[in-house]
Amino acid sequence: DLEFYGVWRRIVEFEISRNKLKTISDNTVVEFGVHGAIGKRIGGVSSRDVNIDIDTLLNNLYSIVKSSQEDPSWQGFSKGYSKGVDVENYDKNIVEATYEKGVEILEASMNESIDYAKRNGAENVNVSAGGLSLTYGGVLIANIDGEEMYGEGTNSSFSLEVVSSKAGRSSSFFAYHSSSRLSMSEILEEARRAGEYSVKFIDAKPVESGEYTII
Repeated sequence: DLEFYGVWRRIVEFEISRNKLKTISDNTVVEFGVHGAIGKRIGGVSSRDVNIDIDTLLNNLYSIVKSSQEDPSWQGFSKGYSKGVDVENYDKNIVEATYEKGVEILEASMNESIDYAKRNGAENVNVSAGGLSLTYGGVLIANIDGEEMYGEGTNSSFSLEVVSSKAGRSSSFFAYHSSSRLSMSEILEEARRAGEYSVKFIDAKPVESGEYTII
């Protein structure tokens, strides 16, 4: 018995350092594996080389499966896949986002966090680190019986570390937001929280020792 599992992802990342956009990277990664079974002996091989010789791959798999120990609980690979494309967690705004759009989001978020920090009393504000990652890709599962299932998905993740100071004291706050969709309003809300709490934490005091209820 044979089963194929493959994943591809395109990841576009924007990196912030000291109030400035430092780098933009754009990479596509492909990973796949083949699982095999002979009786109750199972094994698998994987690769990132899309040009790999298939005969070599399957010969390696055969050797691994033959030399593996039997699994008495093995019931076989899943069957009866529902065919088609699953796009439940798919946002075309991530797929179609340009470099300019990513830069626009980060500039707006930095300005928002700095503005909120100053509104809350900060004398100096620095966005020391952060970034935006936009990912989309697909997963394909197929078996030797001709069944297959393919799904695509997207993800956006945003982070910001804001350092604020006043009256000779400083503190920082790290904000993070992740979603299967790209929402400017949610990112800006997190940026405002980073600015606000970077100032609030300046006056933070140690908690007194004792017994507390933790939720």
